[in-house]
Amino acid sequence: TAVNEIVPEKNKLKVHDFSKNKGYDYHYDYLICATGAIYNRLDFEGFDERVFYFKNLNHLRNLKNFIYENKPKKACLVGAGYINLELAENLVSLGINVTIIEKSDKILPFLPEEQQQFALSHLESKGVKVFPDTDIISKQGNLFNTSAGSFECDFVVVAIGVRPNTEILHGSGITLGIKNAVKVNHNLQTNFENIFAAGDCAEHYVPLLKDWTYMPLGTTANKMGRISGFNVANMNNMESFYGINQSAAFRIFDISVATTGLFEQQLNDYGFNYKKTEISIPDRPEYIGGDTQKICLLYDGKTGQIYGSQITGHGTVAKRTDILSTAIHAGMTVEDFSHTDLTYAPPFANVWDSLLVAANVALKNL
Repeated sequence: TAVNEIVPEKNKLKVHDFSKNKGYDYHYDYLICATGAIYNRLDFEGFDERVFYFKNLNHLRNLKNFIYENKPKKACLVGAGYINLELAENLVSLGINVTIIEKSDKILPFLPEEQQQFALSHLESKGVKVFPDTDIISKQGNLFNTSAGSFECDFVVVAIGVRPNTEILHGSGITLGIKNAVKVNHNLQTNFENIFAAGDCAEHYVPLLKDWTYMPLGTTANKMGRISGFNVANMNNMESFYGINQSAAFRIFDISVATTGLFEQQLNDYGFNYKKTEISIPDRPEYIGGDTQKICLLYDGKTGQIYGSQITGHGTVAKRTDILSTAIHAGMTVEDFSHTDLTYAPPFANVWDSLLVAANVALKNL
């Protein structure tokens, strides 16, 4: 069954039942739009069945079956985002040579320059070739032609982001915003009070910016789904969606990358007066195997309020980022944070945790 049209003024859906090959109208009292996101596609000369996309488990199964049946040796990955950077590790473990093609002049642009280079060097140390600032020209059989040259590859994976799946809403009168995501209020209502939207099809509120953005993540979709469902059942006592800190983490082979709060580009775009502290420090004592963590702390240039953080390196990168997300949520300053009592034991941290070191260095910068 598919919904072909939404008619908000009449509280009506135009629906098609494929099993009966019949269309009918369905009337509702309340409606939640949770249509998710759809992956961006590319259409170049020579793109064939050996070009794969990732959106669901069937896509993954198709690639796994292809690898199992064809025993490929070379792969080109288009896009240097979370999916392809994590996929690279899995392909390398199968003995496949990996080349990553990225249109932007940087990989992971939300990271500070030093962390970008650290991540890039780590990829290259694992045998992955990365070509930023590169355009695709065509695919001719096993030859993948780009502005950086031609590469032999047995298959291609395209993972270049997603966009809101809101085409069905065009012309419905429901207001769309950033990237055609559904505009909602803090109760997740659209411009029709009995129609809600949640997850990857909707905009997402960022309290630090006091503004809306589009950052589709599974955690956010789950929260918005719960709140919109609660509000439909409790219209006289609705719950507000607090918003997001833009927290995310992923792995590149044996290092991790995590971010929370605002990126430096956002701080510049919104005119924040901010300062930045960057440190490179072992995640725990070196005698027990501690290795490099690179921490960037972003904070208000006068008050020291923590605005954001990016961490790249070994050890508990994601959980340290969660600590900073909590601090941001609580509106803490770097001075407040410098007094927090974090755990210490050599297997887990230095006697001065790397986050506390970053906060103390930041204090000297105010």
